[in-house]
Amino acid sequence: SLDLAVLMFALLATASIISADLRGVAFNELRVMVVEPILFYGILRSLPLKNKELWRIVDFFILGATLVAAIGLVQYMLGVNLITAEGGVLRLRSVYGSPNNVGLYLGRALPVAVAVTLLGGSLYRRLSYLGAIILMSAALALSFSRGALLLGVPAALALIILFRGGKTAAAALIALLTGTTSVLLAFGNHPRLTSMLSHTTGPTFFRLNLWRSTLNMIKDHPFTGIGLDNFLYAYRGKYIAPDAWQDPHLSHAHNWVLDFAARIGLPGLAAALWLLVAFFSTAVRALRTLSDPGLRALAVGLMASMVDFLAHGMVDASYWFVDLAFAFMLTVALAQRLVTSSKATPS
Repeated sequence: SLDLAVLMFALLATASIISADLRGVAFNELRVMVVEPILFYGILRSLPLKNKELWRIVDFFILGATLVAAIGLVQYMLGVNLITAEGGVLRLRSVYGSPNNVGLYLGRALPVAVAVTLLGGSLYRRLSYLGAIILMSAALALSFSRGALLLGVPAALALIILFRGGKTAAAALIALLTGTTSVLLAFGNHPRLTSMLSHTTGPTFFRLNLWRSTLNMIKDHPFTGIGLDNFLYAYRGKYIAPDAWQDPHLSHAHNWVLDFAARIGLPGLAAALWLLVAFFSTAVRALRTLSDPGLRALAVGLMASMVDFLAHGMVDASYWFVDLAFAFMLTVALAQRLVTSSKATPS
């Protein structure tokens, strides 16, 4: 089912080029966002990997995210490559053009590291991942990414706590909720938070107008969408709301449901939903059949990473950035590999 869902997603993404006004950019996005990540999925899906080799892939994924965090932290200490946001707040952006991209990418890797550290695996790996967690958490905090800090990461951590279970699970969930609420209350007057409450300017205002415009796009192009990478041109050329004229350079819908539907149509959205359902069912099946505690922890981490995709993606990008597309397909392929590893000897 997972393989078929990936294939259907590829076919419908390709079909969306029919309705693209700018087919040059559509073909380019097809190559870098669909074909190449799916080839990556196919390689991981088909190679005869042993558990040791599977872990090496995961380790380098965490290492890459840790380097992103470390680079950003060094830049922050040196005061270089920073973004000044509302109220003069300095935001870390590391190797990216926007601090929000830091939150999006680290939000995919951090849950995997947390799950393995808390739930199982070799002692050396758990200690290494703990160091990665510290660096990634610091970078996430200094990115001031609201989607990551208020939605994506808390949702992912909640899933990990639920799978950990035991007598401490309820207490941990209450502590997580209390901590998040305390941060909101403590920083209630922070410019990054107060700007969210304005309905005449700021992110909430622009998101609402953007989502209305995206719904109009979907209404006009329900079957094939507006085409890959044509969102920016359609939005600022025809669909932008008059009240949102100050920010016409938006290349995605800032909501994963609307983004898939606008780019590749409602059938494409259905394929994405199928892919997500198949992923979670595959990961749960792996969790039920695996005996290796490390691989079981990895299965939970992959699901938590996808929860971050769903939660953070409700207000920001989700799949349609190169690093996020590859991270998505890596997560899906690893879940598939865990099923095939369920009868293997633990490494």
